[in-house]
Amino acid sequence: MTTYIDEQRTSILGGEVARRDFLGVPPPVLAAWTLAAVCAVGSFIIIGAGWWGVGTGAFIIIGTVAATLELKGEKSWAAIKVHQLRTRLRRRAGHHVFVTPTDEAYGDDELDPGWEIPVPLGKAWPLDLSGTGLDDMFIIEHNNPGSGRFYTVVLALEGVSDGILGDADWANRQLAFSTTLRGFAKRSSMIRRIGMLHRSVPADLTPHVRWADREINRVVNERRTQLEQLAALEDSTEAQRADALRILADEDALREQAVLELPVASYADLLSVASVECEEHYSYATLVFPAMGELSDRAARLARRKDASYIGGVAAVIRDETIRAIDALRDAHLGSVTMLGEQRACAVFRALIDPSYKLDAHRGARWPSCFPSYIGGEESVLVSPRSDTPWHVRVGEIPPGSIAPTPLGPLWLSPLLTGVTPATGDSDTPPSPTIRTVSVVMDFVVEHVARDAAKGDVTDDMARQHSEAKKERISDGSAEVMASSSMRRRMDLMPGSGHHGVIYTMWVSVAARSLDDLDAAETRMSEAASNSAIGRITWQTDDHDIAVFNTLPLGRGLAPNPKFTRRGLN
Repeated sequence: MTTYIDEQRTSILGGEVARRDFLGVPPPVLAAWTLAAVCAVGSFIIIGAGWWGVGTGAFIIIGTVAATLELKGEKSWAAIKVHQLRTRLRRRAGHHVFVTPTDEAYGDDELDPGWEIPVPLGKAWPLDLSGTGLDDMFIIEHNNPGSGRFYTVVLALEGVSDGILGDADWANRQLAFSTTLRGFAKRSSMIRRIGMLHRSVPADLTPHVRWADREINRVVNERRTQLEQLAALEDSTEAQRADALRILADEDALREQAVLELPVASYADLLSVASVECEEHYSYATLVFPAMGELSDRAARLARRKDASYIGGVAAVIRDETIRAIDALRDAHLGSVTMLGEQRACAVFRALIDPSYKLDAHRGARWPSCFPSYIGGEESVLVSPRSDTPWHVRVGEIPPGSIAPTPLGPLWLSPLLTGVTPATGDSDTPPSPTIRTVSVVMDFVVEHVARDAAKGDVTDDMARQHSEAKKERISDGSAEVMASSSMRRRMDLMPGSGHHGVIYTMWVSVAARSLDDLDAAETRMSEAASNSAIGRITWQTDDHDIAVFNTLPLGRGLAPNPKFTRRGLN
């Protein structure tokens, strides 16, 4: 039985407008300050208590603070220099270049660094399930430093059905999806992370165009036959025969006359107009299973019981969990949900990087060859650089702090998903919808861990407010916003609520044929984001070739958090 609610539920996703770290600075900066203080004390001891010792220590401390201080949310001087150094080292080693086996430059020592898979993927490979009876499954194992070892499975979602829905319908779908996520976060579930990905591409109107051409050609042929018969009839007048022969001799006139008789004559024109606005939307989900812990124990027990391999036990456990997840997602009104095998999943990976491919064109797609050639640059990653029509792809992150701390309903993200203005086009390229990806990765935090974190944050915020009030300082409002955010989380996570915590991040990408078109697409994306209560998109300058893999259904893009994420994955 489905329960309907009468009003939309709102959520507040933003609100973390400042850090709660010690002194409001990130741990690496705090470590640099500590090291600077130690060096200053050392210089004081070595040089002595004179002006030289004091001056040297002061120079070290002041210089370190000035180099690492972040002002108005911008990167510090030290962070910029470290990033530039890292970029130079990456490009010197060729980490920004990948050449696929089908590329003409494959094996060329000057153009091909020789990577088997793109460097940003790190240690990722499909499980070999041959002989396990689960050969049709496609499970990827990831084992990169800082993120733990985990497995991923890719699902294709039909998504929310189209049509006019009222507030109660949207609220019901939001509640159902929230209930599903709550089930994933429970200790009884082995899913510790889920990724949701939305892809928008221009609609393929080729079948409609071909149908219109067939209908027009059919009528043209019928009209040609009629005119030929009219010209051959003996009882036709001389004027009728001459007119018929004139039209038969002029193919354009024949076609124009036939089209006028066709009720759907303007269909082709309608298609050309609709192609500017018509988009196709694809949705995917990624289930992430930590390799250690309960999954490992259950897989080992199952393998011993069935006298099978350990990998077979892992695949069997993941299969059972995935089937339960599919049923839960279907109950959440997400339509048809399908687990993708190797060909279909790899076709999705390929098409998300290179829009020249269709998402559902999976013939020949395999893991070793599904990633297209690319060259990472400052402004974009150039995909299929040696083709006649290469693509430029730009990737940006939407930090949680950039989302406005206001009540958001179920449709708050719709402007970014379906409301991006199409490209206007120019003399070389026709108008078309903006090719884009929106990816959200959510890492579940079990309720007692999330509750402890909320309690600690409330304590810190209240202490900060009390300290500012005692010093009679006027706050800029950030302390109040932080306090209300932590208090809301504390109320939501009260024992008996059934709620769990979540850490999330969002990534977007846009694709275009040229850098000028890409700049325009970025502007359209930023405008749509502002309509979705998103303050800014942090575009990944110099790192687009790395960040593009955060917009694939691989469960990537969430920075390891020693306090929550690693605990959640182990």
